Amino acid sequence: MTSQCVEFAQGNCLIEVEPQQSETGQTRYIARMSVLEDKGQIIRPLFGKDGRRIKILATSERLALRVAVSYLEGRFGRIAPRDTSCSLGGATVGVPYVAT
Repeated sequence: MTSQCVEFAQGNCLIEVEPQQSETGQTRYIARMSVLEDKGQIIRPLFGKDGRRIKILATSERLALRVAVSYLEGRFGRIAPRDTSCSLGGATVGVPYVAT
């Protein structure tokens, strides 16, 4: 699994991408997104209004990450020009963040 923290104009997010084998044997990649609060101490998984976790399916890890960043830019504004440090060792999972 690949994890990347990304800073946007209106918040910081975590994108986690992992491979998953399909029934046909193809590898698909799933990106799951979370909102980071309190300098990364609280991770709030991103859910839709329907109560389901928002995830991106793609044919490559790079594509899953790119689509996830694009999706998050639509909700949290433009991506910051610098990398965000991502130290989640002591983080706890908080209540889901519902995308509106």
